[in-house]
Amino acid sequence: EKASSLSFFTTPNAEFFRLSGSLRQLTTRE
Repeated sequence: EKASSLSFFTTPNAEFFRLSGSLRQLTTRE
């Protein structure tokens, strides 16, 4: 169950960082 919990938290985290990077690129463009 621990592994299940880990992936549950890791997936949204990775998605958040991906969005963060996308926003950063947009901000750096201007």
